[in-house]
Amino acid sequence: MRQAFFWITDRSIIKVTGKDSKTFLDRILTNDILNLGAGKGCHTCLCSNKGKVLADFYVYAFLDHLVMNCDVSLKDKILSELQRYIIMEDIQFEDVYNQHQGLILIGEDISEVLRENSAHEWSHFKKRWGYPALEIWAKPNALTPFVQKLSWPLLSPEEQEECRIESMTPKYGIDITEENIPQEANLYDAISFTKGCYIGQETIARLQNRGHVNKTLVLFKLSGNAVPKPNTKITLENGEEAGFVTSSIFSKKFQAVISMGYVKYLYRQETAFKINSYKAERIAC
Repeated sequence: MRQAFFWITDRSIIKVTGKDSKTFLDRILTNDILNLGAGKGCHTCLCSNKGKVLADFYVYAFLDHLVMNCDVSLKDKILSELQRYIIMEDIQFEDVYNQHQGLILIGEDISEVLRENSAHEWSHFKKRWGYPALEIWAKPNALTPFVQKLSWPLLSPEEQEECRIESMTPKYGIDITEENIPQEANLYDAISFTKGCYIGQETIARLQNRGHVNKTLVLFKLSGNAVPKPNTKITLENGEEAGFVTSSIFSKKFQAVISMGYVKYLYRQETAFKINSYKAERIAC
C-alpha cells in the first residue's frame, strides 16, 4: 500500500471526566478500561445484557480524562445507553467534535512525521486495516499547514472502503448489528477475557469457554465481475445456503471482486462456496 493520509469525517469525539470515569466505563464496556495507562487506547464494545453488540468504538486515556472516539452515527446511541447505567457515579460526557479536526496517516515513517510537527493536540498509534497508522487530532484548521507540507496522497472514500474490506474490518451498521455477538464479527481485540464483570459478559465468556459462535465473518474472492449486494446468499456448491454477504467491492490488490459475509459454523471448514453463481474462494486474513 502507498503511504497515504485522509481526513476523518465520520468520527465523534466525546470527552469523559469525573473521578469515577474509568471504573464506570470498565464495568460497562468489554475491554479493560481500568488499567488503560495515560497515552494508551483500546478498541471496545458496548453490549446488551445478552452480549449483543450495540456499538464498537475506541477509548483513549489521558492524565485527567478519557476520550471516546466513535462513528458519528453511533454517538447518541452510545451516550443514551451509558447514561442509563449512571447511578451515583461522578462522570460527565462532553461532545467536543466541533472543537477538533482529525487525520489518520497510514504507512511507514509515521513516527518521524509526528516528531517533525507539533500542531497536534493528541495522537495515538494504532493498526488500521492491518497497517501501521497514526491518528492525530488538533484544533480546527491547525492541521491545514501540516497537510499542505505533507507530500503523501489523499486516500479517497472508495479507497478507504477497499482497504477496509480487504482487511476484513467490519463496520457497525453494515457488517455488525445488534444481532451479533462480538466473536461472530472477530472483534477479539475489543474484548478482555481477564477483567472483571461488564454488561453482556456472561454470554460472551460462556461462548468463549464452553461453546462456539453460530456464524463467523469471512472474506471471499469471487470468480465473476458482478459486485454482490448486501444480504446476497452464500451457498455451497450443491446450492445449500451457508450464509450471507455484508460488504463487497472490486479490489485492486486481489484484482477481483471481494465479499465479506457471515458463514454458518457448520460450514467453517468448507472451502468451496458460491455467491451469485460465481465461485467464491475464502481469503485468509
